Amino acid sequence: MIAVADPQRTLEDLQAAITIAVYHRNCWLLIGHAIRLATEMGVDQAFAKLAARGMGSAPNAAVEDRDLVIRTRLWLALYSHEAQMSFGDGQSPMIREMEGLSQCRRFLDHPLSTASDVRLVALVELLVLREPLHTRLSIPGSALRRQDLIAMLSKFRTDLHAWHTFYDALMRDRLGLEPSSYYRESLRTQREYASLFANSLLLRDVAQASDLLRLSDEEYILALSAARSAQICLDIVVNGHSYPKNVPFAIPHTRLSVAFAASFLLRTGKLFPDRLDPKATMQQVDGAITLLDECGASRLARALRFMRDRVHHGQGKENGLAAQIGADSTVSNIQEHDLAVVPDFDLAFGLNQDSGDTANFDFQFDNLFDPSKHPLSFGDTSLFQM
Repeated sequence: MIAVADPQRTLEDLQAAITIAVYHRNCWLLIGHAIRLATEMGVDQAFAKLAARGMGSAPNAAVEDRDLVIRTRLWLALYSHEAQMSFGDGQSPMIREMEGLSQCRRFLDHPLSTASDVRLVALVELLVLREPLHTRLSIPGSALRRQDLIAMLSKFRTDLHAWHTFYDALMRDRLGLEPSSYYRESLRTQREYASLFANSLLLRDVAQASDLLRLSDEEYILALSAARSAQICLDIVVNGHSYPKNVPFAIPHTRLSVAFAASFLLRTGKLFPDRLDPKATMQQVDGAITLLDECGASRLARALRFMRDRVHHGQGKENGLAAQIGADSTVSNIQEHDLAVVPDFDLAFGLNQDSGDTANFDFQFDNLFDPSKHPLSFGDTSLFQM
């Protein structure tokens, strides 16, 4: 029972509800309950009130704004968790960008903001950037023309690069963090995961190397950037200085993202044999499997191990056409800066949306690499009009 008469106790209860929701098997239902509780308490209005007061410009603002700062922080955390769940499960989020979240960067100007707020606000901004694509794909019965998708992905790449540049510099200059620090390694994985999740849509109808011939040069660059992003993510997850130490404490969303990146890399390795070193790929996937096993995500590790073994047994059949496509393409000399564009993936791994990585695994392995099972495709193979 929530003691509504005690405001401080109410905020503590809301914080506990959020924490339970993101780790619980019924996370989607519980996060909805936490959002409704927050709106009844007026937490959703805290940021607007804080902004109207001038973000701590008054002499005693640091003391007077304490309650609003706590409420704003809780609302941003609620949005970030629910948005990640909705993107991964193909659901429509309850909290939308229209709540003024696009201005959340102003929260960092308040004297009571902390170092961890930089990471929180950065994540919120990233999810706000991702929302238009997710919302557009979520419209029932609406097909997205391929040229419109390319335009959205190109804009997203530009916005994503600007987002990472700003927050990486902020963490370096304001927080004094080294590139090997957890926050900056995490920021880079967020960028690359966003690139992977968005640009992998271009490969949803690509089953073999010959299908790449249908892609334009711009599409090829974006599609390849998805594979490169998966590669970078696994490199940080497995070989990073600080990031691997924190994965055991991560929410299920993060572990599912690691598993998705590994499975995507296994699938696309045969499409880009001239770009992705098979040996290095297997080493990264092995590292991800070991890490997931150590984190208690044994079902995800078991699925990846099965996929890896299937791919390993078929590696002797090199696809020469894929190599020729890469060598002959006018975009063969792609530079790293060209690729700096970044689900949570119950659908990709046959998990129930409320069960996380402890769910009963559905061993339908032939479907795991089916592009139509991509969490952003909702299984609709006719989503795009060519």
